[in-house]
Amino acid sequence: VSIGVSGDESGHFPLTLTLGVGVHTLRASAARTGSPVPPVETEKVFTVDAAPVVPALSVSPASPKTPFGEVKAGAISDTAFTVKNSGTGTLTGAASLTGDTQFEFVGASAFSLSKGASTTVTVRFAPDKGGNFSGMVSFSSNGGNATVSLTGTGVKTGGVFNCAGGRQAPDAGAADLLVAIFAVAALLSAPCRRVRH
Repeated sequence: VSIGVSGDESGHFPLTLTLGVGVHTLRASAARTGSPVPPVETEKVFTVDAAPVVPALSVSPASPKTPFGEVKAGAISDTAFTVKNSGTGTLTGAASLTGDTQFEFVGASAFSLSKGASTTVTVRFAPDKGGNFSGMVSFSSNGGNATVSLTGTGVKTGGVFNCAGGRQAPDAGAADLLVAIFAVAALLSAPCRRVRH
């Protein structure tokens, strides 16, 4: 019950209510002070709806491009993306990869997050040979989508001994290697170093 007195001619006075979700009935009764006229009464039914449930996807790092840099062939490099529900309700979705197969997920790529919760989705770059590689990780959810481009360079290591001071060709054939083996004895006195390519 709220009782108020209006000082203006229209007979209005403010009323503040705090109501929960649901259907409510408001009854009002107003009477003029000192008047023999019966009070005026009215009734109004209204509904208070729940706040809308709107999950929101947030991904970090959010840069449109994530470089893995140079990684030796046979080695690995991981990047963890933090996925967070910045909205309300439950955020559900999954990440997917496209592009070169040298990029892969480590662990789960699907997620279901309550309000304010977060998880990580890890992408691994595992080059099996030398060269430049690219891909894309896409996050799809009921709270929005996000995509991040991926790049990485595989560095081929190894080589053969070159005792003549020159650089051995990166892809020496079997015949070349055989010649090099037979020539080692004759080149033992020359400066010798291992060439990487």
